[in-house]
Amino acid sequence: MEKLFKKSIALVLASIMALSMAACGDKAETKPAVSQKEETVGTAETNEGEATAEATVEEKDYSEHYTYSYASTQITESTDYNSPDDAMTQYWEQKYNFDWDIISISSDKWDQTVNTWAYAEDLPDVTIFDYKHPQMMDWVDQGLVFKFPKGWQERWPNVAKVQEYGGLQLAFEELTGDTYFLARTSYATNLPCTPGINPTNMMVYIRKDWAEAVGIEIKDYYTIDEVMEYARRVKEQDPGKVGKDLIPMGLSSSNCYSVFVSSCSTYTSNNYYLYRDGDDFKWGLADPETLEGLKIWRQAFDEGLLNKEFYSYSGSEDVEDFYVRGVSGLMWYQGGARYQQDVANRMRDNLGLEYDDVVKQIFITANDGTYHSAPRGNFWGVIMFNPDIPIEKWERYMDMLDESCSQEGQVLIRMGFEGTDWEMKDGEMVSLLEEGKDARSKYPSIYPVYHQLCMLSDDFVLINPNYPKKYRDLTIKMYKLKEELGKDGGCPPIDYDIYLYSSDATAALSFEYEKEFANIVVNNGDVETEWKNWLDSWAYLMDPVLKELKDNID
Repeated sequence: MEKLFKKSIALVLASIMALSMAACGDKAETKPAVSQKEETVGTAETNEGEATAEATVEEKDYSEHYTYSYASTQITESTDYNSPDDAMTQYWEQKYNFDWDIISISSDKWDQTVNTWAYAEDLPDVTIFDYKHPQMMDWVDQGLVFKFPKGWQERWPNVAKVQEYGGLQLAFEELTGDTYFLARTSYATNLPCTPGINPTNMMVYIRKDWAEAVGIEIKDYYTIDEVMEYARRVKEQDPGKVGKDLIPMGLSSSNCYSVFVSSCSTYTSNNYYLYRDGDDFKWGLADPETLEGLKIWRQAFDEGLLNKEFYSYSGSEDVEDFYVRGVSGLMWYQGGARYQQDVANRMRDNLGLEYDDVVKQIFITANDGTYHSAPRGNFWGVIMFNPDIPIEKWERYMDMLDESCSQEGQVLIRMGFEGTDWEMKDGEMVSLLEEGKDARSKYPSIYPVYHQLCMLSDDFVLINPNYPKKYRDLTIKMYKLKEELGKDGGCPPIDYDIYLYSSDATAALSFEYEKEFANIVVNNGDVETEWKNWLDSWAYLMDPVLKELKDNID
C-alpha cells in the first residue's frame, strides 16, 4: 500500500494526467488543525460570536476509535463496508482509526427520509443529500446542520479546491457567509465541456445489430422522431426474434420523462424548472416544447412501443430488460467509459453477446436538432454533517476527505494499489487487472462510499486506463457534441440567482413530474387538455413564485 505514496508519484501523475490542482500537496504539509470551543461543537467564540479557525502545531491524534454513521443512496445491502478481507476499506479505516455504520436510503424516498431526520434532529454523522435549496435554508435557519468553522479551507486545501470546481458551495457561502455542506464535484481537472456547461451524462443505448437489420443508419445522435422510427421498425420486424416479450423501448416512468419530455424541452428537471426570459420568469413545464414531448410519449404508449405497464417498473428492471433479458430495443442509462464497459460485461455474461457488435451508445435531440439538457451544477449531491458531531470526529473525517481529493488519493480510489492493481510502464499508468475489470469490481467497499467521498468518478473516468480508449474517447466526443448542439439555449449554465432563491412560496413547491405525466399518458383523455388542467392545478403555487422572482431578482 505504501508504494502509492512515494514522493515521486506526484511528478509522475502530473506528467500523465496534467492535473492542475494548485492546492494539492503532500499530506505531511497540511495546515494546522482547526480548534473549536463551544458548548455543543467546541467552537471558539470571537467578539462577534462566530466560530474561528485557530492554529495548533500538535500532531493529529487518531488514537480514539470512531464509528461514522453514513447515509446514502446506492448502498449495496450485501456489501460489508468494514470487511477485513477488503484491502481498500482497511487502508482508510486503519489509517484514520474508524469503522462505518452504513445506512441505505431508498432513492425514491431520498428527500423524504433526509427531511424527516433533519427535523427530528436525528441526522447521521454524515448524510449525502440530493440538494434542495429551500430545505437547506430552513435547516440552516433552525441550526439543524453542522456549521463549518471559519477558515476550514486552510487545513483542508484539497477539499477547498474541489469546492471551487463544484461552484454550489461557494455560491451558498456568498449568500449566507458560512459553509454548511460540501458539494460532491463531478468534474475537476478533466472537465470535458466549457466551464459552467454540464450536460447530463445519461445516454440512450440501442441495439445496433437490430438497427442495422431494420435499415436504420448508425450514428451518434438521433432526433426523437428518428428514435421513434427505430422503435416502430423493431416492433414490426422483430429483428432479434424475441417474440411476444419484445419491448421496443424499455423505459420506466422517470426514464420516459427524460427521453420524451426532456429531449424536447430544456427546463424540465426537478431542480431546474424556472428560468429567465428577458425581464420575465417562466416555468419550463408550461412551455409548448414540453407539451410536444408529452404528446410523443403518448404516441409511443398508444403504438405499443413501451412496456404496456412501463409505470410499474421498479429499481433497475427496465435496464435489465436490455442487458439481462435481451428483450428491449433501447434503454436510458449512465454514459461514460465505465458504464460502456459495465454494459459490455453484462451483455457478455447474460446474453453471450459482444457489446461492440450489438450496442451503440447515443443521445437524442429535439426534432429541430437542438440538444436539451436542464442547467446542472458541476456536482451531484452534497455532504452534510450532524450539527452535534464532536469537532474532533468531524475534523478526522475532513482529514480523510482531503486525502481523497489529492492526486494520490484519487489514484488510489480509482485505480487501487500500485504494484498490485496498476504500474507505471514507459511513463504511462497501466492496469494489472483482468481486462474489463477495475478497482471498483475488485474492492466491493469502493462504491459508493470511497468512490464518492467528495469527488465523483466522472472526472477520472475520462483518463482511467482500466477502460478502453475508444470508450473514453467516445465519452468526450459525446459531451462536446451535446454542448455544440445545445449552444443556442438548449444546454444553458446554471443561474444561481434563481437556484439559490428561497422563500415560503418556493418551499411550497414539490413535484413528481414523471409520475404525474405518466398518469396523463396512460389516461384516455386529450393530452393537451390534461396538461393544461395539470398546469392550472399548480397555478396557485407557481404564480406567486414567478412574481417573487420578477420582483426580487435583477
